[in-house]
Amino acid sequence: MEKMKQRFFFVMVYILGFIIIFPQQVFAAASIEQNQSVRVTIRYEYDKEPISETAFDMYYVAEVSDSNEFILAEDFKDYPVVINGWDSSEWQETANRLYRYVQREHILPCSSKMTDQSGCAVFSTEGEGLRQGLYMIVGHAQTKGDYVYTPQTIMVSLPAYDFTEDSWSYDVSVEPKCSRNDKKTEDYNDSTKKNVQPKKENKSKLPQTGILWWPISTLSMIGMAFIIMGIWMIHREKRKEKF
Repeated sequence: MEKMKQRFFFVMVYILGFIIIFPQQVFAAASIEQNQSVRVTIRYEYDKEPISETAFDMYYVAEVSDSNEFILAEDFKDYPVVINGWDSSEWQETANRLYRYVQREHILPCSSKMTDQSGCAVFSTEGEGLRQGLYMIVGHAQTKGDYVYTPQTIMVSLPAYDFTEDSWSYDVSVEPKCSRNDKKTEDYNDSTKKNVQPKKENKSKLPQTGILWWPISTLSMIGMAFIIMGIWMIHREKRKEKF
């Protein structure tokens, strides 16, 4: 009976190790096709109503390496920002900081487009010369009637990893959030911005955005530890049986 319990324990150790390591093996197998063309479609609307004639700018923030890591592009290499080991909770703050840097350094977008009647703007490798990497998408505020519509600045990876399909998507669709404010309120806010002092950025805490990689390696090490422990215990039991 005691031997049966031990064998059951060893089997469970092997199964647990396999479950922990298997996801990493699958994910590691998914590699980016470096020469594959990319495309991103911006769908811009408010309350399910498309907003046309809105200008969107694309900024090339980082290139993607052969190991699927981002390396800051020339325009952003001097800016202290971490773009690997992403944390979704700080994603928007990173986009906002990068945009302030763009404004301060007068960095020009790599491509610009207007949304059509359906509220869409398409950027692609063929049309706008996009290449694989990390982009910041900046939309311009627009006045329509009594309201001012302002799109949210976002980041997008081209290609983007699809965890549900366990593959890279080279045709990406994004929907920037849109805020609507009364035009009179916006005019008042613009007139009072001159008296507002900009907040100093705390460079000691840099934003980290994107895919969170550390759990994969940590869980893999735990799985390996379980397997090694199981093998050691099996050998120990065999030695006891001999004696």
